[in-house]
Amino acid sequence: MVRLMLRRRTFAIAAPAAAVLAVLMSVPSAALAAATPEVASHARLAAPRPARLSRCGDAQLALGGLGLDNAGGTNVATLLVANVSKTACFVEGRPRLSFDDGAGKVVQTSIGDWGPGAAFAAPAPVALAPGARAGFVFTDLAHNASDLLCRSVARLRVQLPRVAGSLSTPLTFDPASFEICGPPGTPIAVQVSSLVPGAAVMTYASELPACAAGGFVVKLGAARGAAGTAALTATLVSRNATCVLDGYPNVLLSGRSGRTVLRLIPGKVVMALPNPALPRPITIVPGAGAQFQLAAGDFRQTANGNAGECPVSTALRVGFPGGGTLTIHRRLRLCAFGGVGAFTASAP
Repeated sequence: MVRLMLRRRTFAIAAPAAAVLAVLMSVPSAALAAATPEVASHARLAAPRPARLSRCGDAQLALGGLGLDNAGGTNVATLLVANVSKTACFVEGRPRLSFDDGAGKVVQTSIGDWGPGAAFAAPAPVALAPGARAGFVFTDLAHNASDLLCRSVARLRVQLPRVAGSLSTPLTFDPASFEICGPPGTPIAVQVSSLVPGAAVMTYASELPACAAGGFVVKLGAARGAAGTAALTATLVSRNATCVLDGYPNVLLSGRSGRTVLRLIPGKVVMALPNPALPRPITIVPGAGAQFQLAAGDFRQTANGNAGECPVSTALRVGFPGGGTLTIHRRLRLCAFGGVGAFTASAP
């Protein structure tokens, strides 16, 4: 059994998936493939690979966007895989999962591949345009029982089929924990779906709430860049937030009077500086970090066509997808063609 514990929170699974789960829980596992078309996955033929697309590499992908649900003793988790590159590609197959206990040990598991709905059909290619997402589900269908052995999990590592390297996301919730459970003396059974379009996994579980500003502290690094431009990195650390951070921050610079000096444009490329990061879902837990980069010109054009000095900004305000704003008090001289990249995960 997989038990997902998060602040003693109970999630209501989407109705279509719950109905299928209820049926499956009453059917012996040996009869599933014959009794349930959605689970007779290996009888289906895989779709052809997308024309002219290469398989995604690990550097093109980011993992996050944890979703959790349960119904009648069945526990469901979903994760998204985003294409964060500028090039379209495809993913295909069933991910291999590895659960770390936070003490340097891997929790022993037995991975299966049956479950309800379209996500558990035979693997098929999923084309990912830049910024698009695929996803997968992991779950079991056992009833709760008092004789199960449960292990806490601090981090999940994901190996995608025929993709070098691995992706990972934190699973350390405070004060509750993420646990997987099974009978003592045997590897813990976990069922894993195929990779499917991101929208398909949304019917299985509710994503964690969007991150709001109140749960974070933010720091701004030193300016760097070529002549006429400056780039800075803002670092965010979760004090107590458990949420999903996805998209661009709303960033503006203001002067001493509160008047806006510059509003940064999400995704804008600033002169010769590197391209800004594309959005990706990031699972945030207490103590986890994220960052974003911003860039702008440090001069303005005067009426006679010459370069003039930017006015002084005294505050940088960062708006969050889930609401709220954090303010960094810092003197900056930036006032032209500003851009900001999407949130990205900090190194674990």
